[in-house]
Amino acid sequence: MSRLSLAAILMLIAWIGAVSTTITVGPEGCDYTSIRAAIRSASPGDVIEVKPGTYNENIVVDIELTIQGAGSGKTIIQGTISLELCGQR
Repeated sequence: MSRLSLAAILMLIAWIGAVSTTITVGPEGCDYTSIRAAIRSASPGDVIEVKPGTYNENIVVDIELTIQGAGSGKTIIQGTISLELCGQR
């Protein structure tokens, strides 16, 4: 295998590893029904899309990720949200 081919393959592997995953949270038809469970399964850089609804849970965010709600008054979290990014997994 030539050096150019090997370099291209390594770049592709690095790019694939950097692609984030979108995880959905909602009452039905989604990956998870709780935000906490979605965060536990997420990897750094992932996106968690939270569908409309009220979520009664205490959430700890310990990795860098994006959490997107459905909009003001549509996605409601009743509980606490803690950010603990020092000990990333």
